[in-house]
Amino acid sequence: MSRPFKSLGMDQPVDKPLIRKFIAGACSDIELLAVNHYLELPEGQALFNEVLKAQWEEAEDFHLDDQVLDKWKKQLYDQIGMPHADDAELREPKRINFFMRYAAVWIIAILGIATYAALNWNREPDSQNKIAEVIEEKVNPYGRRSSFLLSDSTRVYLGAGSKLSYARRFSGNQRMVRLSGEAYFEVTKNPAKPFVIYTGAIRTMVLGTSFKINAFEGKPLTVSVTTGKVRVDQMLANQQPKELGLLTPGHMLSYHKGKLTAGTMSVTDTEKWKNGLLVFNATPLHELVSEIGRWYNVPVTIKRKSLSNIPLSVTLDANVSINKLLDGLSMVGNFRYKLKNGQVVIY
Repeated sequence: MSRPFKSLGMDQPVDKPLIRKFIAGACSDIELLAVNHYLELPEGQALFNEVLKAQWEEAEDFHLDDQVLDKWKKQLYDQIGMPHADDAELREPKRINFFMRYAAVWIIAILGIATYAALNWNREPDSQNKIAEVIEEKVNPYGRRSSFLLSDSTRVYLGAGSKLSYARRFSGNQRMVRLSGEAYFEVTKNPAKPFVIYTGAIRTMVLGTSFKINAFEGKPLTVSVTTGKVRVDQMLANQQPKELGLLTPGHMLSYHKGKLTAGTMSVTDTEKWKNGLLVFNATPLHELVSEIGRWYNVPVTIKRKSLSNIPLSVTLDANVSINKLLDGLSMVGNFRYKLKNGQVVIY
């Protein structure tokens, strides 16, 4: 039996009634973010399926006027390219009842599914969609960076290949956003309403400060603080936070596959990132060029294996052309390169 739990910023638990509200498309923006976060967990998916199953069973005795049924069926068949249900076989009572039972559940559920999709990264903006008026999304493909303000005047510097979703106007007692990729935040101070960033199962909470998060899928998550104080938690399956660290300026932590590493970093170097300056300290060449490839949206291949792990300490200006950047880097790394057909080969 699924237990209700308190989600961040929520006065009511995420339970079956709230899931039904979510499916009906009636959640507030803070409820949408909370339920979306819960659905990423196995127990959240189980509860969602349990509620859908119950609605399926409730729809077993659903009945509808034949004319409305014919209209719905025609629209459905037109959409999926099937012939209209004019033959006797498709008009058998059992088939009609099954069709309507199916439709009753999924027409009810479709708003919830659309709401869930609106909180994920591949959503197209839709001015007619109510959710699009509540949830905003910034997506940077490879080769693009951006800077913008949130409704509380927090400044976000979003990196290449990164995504941020957030409420158009923050409600409730916390300012919640979701990040995939990397970003530098200059958070407007508000002690009464903490600023919270979700990156998978990791939660970063601040009142007002400046810091950078790097959270690409499959790579270590890092949090680096330049001003103020930041708390980083791992959200456990029961939604209880497990503190990973309380960071002050000049400190950072890295978390990957259960392994936590804490250390120090240069505040100045971290601040340079938001202006397009990439600072590398004893970084293997293959890691360095991977980041360059993302910033410029150019695939980079290292032909000589002996070059791959050479550590380099260098500051690169990503505001210049890739040719100019590679010219300088090749002198430091003592290698040659070719840029042809939109691809870089280092040898």
